[in-house]
Amino acid sequence: RKPTHTDTYTHYSTAAPQSTKDSLIRSLTLRAYNICSPQHLHKELIHIKQVLINNGYPLTRITLIMKRTKNSLDKAKASRTNSNAPLAHISTPYYPALAKPLRQITDRHDISLTFTSNKNLRNILTKTKSQPLPHKLKNVIYQIPCNDCDATYCGQTKRPLHVRITEHKCFTDRSSAFTTTDLQYKSGVANHSLTTGHSISFHDTKILSILKHQAQLDLIEHAAIEFLHPSLNTQ
Repeated sequence: RKPTHTDTYTHYSTAAPQSTKDSLIRSLTLRAYNICSPQHLHKELIHIKQVLINNGYPLTRITLIMKRTKNSLDKAKASRTNSNAPLAHISTPYYPALAKPLRQITDRHDISLTFTSNKNLRNILTKTKSQPLPHKLKNVIYQIPCNDCDATYCGQTKRPLHVRITEHKCFTDRSSAFTTTDLQYKSGVANHSLTTGHSISFHDTKILSILKHQAQLDLIEHAAIEFLHPSLNTQ
């Protein structure tokens, strides 16, 4: 507590509804259970009781409301423990190529998945806000093809796509291709280009998915790689 804290609350004799006074007891009790570590909880509850008594609250009322509050917390905890609810929920645009593998991954990890509709003609025609150009989009899953064979690379970026593509281009320069610590290629794209002599078709980069939240990037990228099997991701 701050040194300036006075432990002064609405006095029990105040002309206020009983529900308001009970709410104060409940709030202080909930705060203790939510914030205090187990070894300090008992001491804090005793302190709350004394503070409320100092503010005119009857001990019997304090004890009753604190007991009810603890019972409610215990029931809520038991309900969460016994519930079959999923661990998390993800909502993402529907893409036929990714829907099935993504569903398989989320099911394995007890994650609820829902799909949102993609753009239709009505959405496009009624848009009043200008949309960023494709190369400026953020939070995307992208695919880069090789110009001389069927090899492809799938990746993700939370930054504008053109920034990440520029990095890939730099990595295909032998002077920038390796990490400084273990001399590993910085990307599968660089590895393929420099070991085979093939050119990478950066201008044909395809956006596979555009996401609203960065937290979805890893999962959607994993689904894309599992479904498409891009050979450059394994190098």
